[in-house]
Amino acid sequence: MQLYFTLLLLFFSNLLFCQLEQKYDLSSKNLPYWVTLMYDEKSDVCNVIQEYEKFYRENEFKKKKYTQYYKRWLRD
Repeated sequence: MQLYFTLLLLFFSNLLFCQLEQKYDLSSKNLPYWVTLMYDEKSDVCNVIQEYEKFYRENEFKKKKYTQYYKRWLRD
């Protein structure tokens, strides 16, 4: 009985780490260029960073789902 409980616990604990980051909807027409670059799988990381910094030099920074995803994207 204890063995079954342990195996069950290990199985469910493994599921907690299986969550994948989902990309946000790109169908919006008002997305900044750096967001579309970030979601493009062929894009260069340095180019995305450069466009992100350029955008926020010219615009006020507002925390949005795309900026949060950007931070996580850089860590990966």
